[in-house]
Amino acid sequence: MVTGRFNEGSQPSKNANFVFKREVTGVPSLASRIDAVELADAQGNRVEAKKLMDGEYVALGTYHSWKYAVDLTPPKDRAGYAHASWIDDSGGILMLDDLLPQFEKPIGMMKLNLPDGWKAHSSSLASLTEDPAKSVILIGKDHRMVEAKSKAGDLKLFVKGEWHFTDDEAAQMAREIFDEYSQMLGELPKKQYLIALHRFPTQEQPGHWEAETRGRTVTVFSSDMPFRTQSIQRLHEQLRHEIFHLWFPNGIDLVGDYSWFYEGFAMYSSLKLGVKLNRIRFEDFLDTLARAHTIDTNAKPRKPLTDLTIDPTVRYARGMMVAFLMDVELLRNSNGKRDVGKSLRNLSADSPAKALASDAVRKVVANPELIRRYVEGSAAVEWTAELAAAGIESKRTGRTTTISVAAKPSGRQKEILDRLGYNNWRKIETKK
Repeated sequence: MVTGRFNEGSQPSKNANFVFKREVTGVPSLASRIDAVELADAQGNRVEAKKLMDGEYVALGTYHSWKYAVDLTPPKDRAGYAHASWIDDSGGILMLDDLLPQFEKPIGMMKLNLPDGWKAHSSSLASLTEDPAKSVILIGKDHRMVEAKSKAGDLKLFVKGEWHFTDDEAAQMAREIFDEYSQMLGELPKKQYLIALHRFPTQEQPGHWEAETRGRTVTVFSSDMPFRTQSIQRLHEQLRHEIFHLWFPNGIDLVGDYSWFYEGFAMYSSLKLGVKLNRIRFEDFLDTLARAHTIDTNAKPRKPLTDLTIDPTVRYARGMMVAFLMDVELLRNSNGKRDVGKSLRNLSADSPAKALASDAVRKVVANPELIRRYVEGSAAVEWTAELAAAGIESKRTGRTTTISVAAKPSGRQKEILDRLGYNNWRKIETKK
């Protein structure tokens, strides 16, 4: 049961709606979990609440306090574990944005009543909610806390379940990745950042995972891989992607949907960082981009990236290719002195609050033709000339794209390839 009240002088006007979030990824009927809503005035007298639909009520008077029930049964779809509130016998996760009414101003103080032996963990004080949309609280009795203070931030890992990797290995990965992004994208505010690694409560096939980065909290739910090397590789991939989101979109405040940008650029930045840190080979980098091209080219019907109904897989695949094409263009035009990482850093530092996302992302995707053809338009990505400038060749066999390094790249092409990470393995071998 959830109970709450307004501080004196902060009540809504008469006939104000009492509304809850309706859906998130993996839980389309989120608001149907809300039941038994009761509102009361300052004297404790009941104020009638008329239900308009699941999660939306209209108060027929000025209310001062409320209470309601929330069904926190774990979701049926595994995607819901990382994106919505739920509780089982050993713990759970509280996403305050789907637990609390959608008021314009923050709720303020909050208190949790937990079972004996359970603890609450959050990137901010669990009793203070500044912004429910960014607030995540882990609750339970089996979390292992691991300090992972990095050069650039105070990281804490909360690990649950047994894995093929150790807690210290996970902390070292998180620290390394956070430091690399801090160097590339600029340092985040000196606050605490939380990374939660959970096994799925249900049995899932190896390799499945769901994650969300909300506020200063990264939450990953995953099955483990069959072998230790695969498990370590998968965790590094998960952390590279999700830690990027602490900067984009969580570190800036833009208006409008631009998921194609922050997901596409997260995928590309994760790939490039994987090569830099010798977690993946340059051939893996190219193979991933080739698969993205295959996915996008075969998509039917073709839609702009700005179309909210586009298949998310296609959105992220094309968004990653846009990031790659912009990176190659920047490297070519600056003789290797500027890349997409520097453009992202500038956006992170200079983006004003509540700026239009469509305007802000043009600071990074500065080529208007890329925006016109592949973001606001639905043209198939034609990248032969752009790849050639970087010493990369593309081939199409049936419905499948493959890309590879040219047999004899020129000196200029070698410079761009080197900045993309082509010679990274060779440099490591030379040091040995």
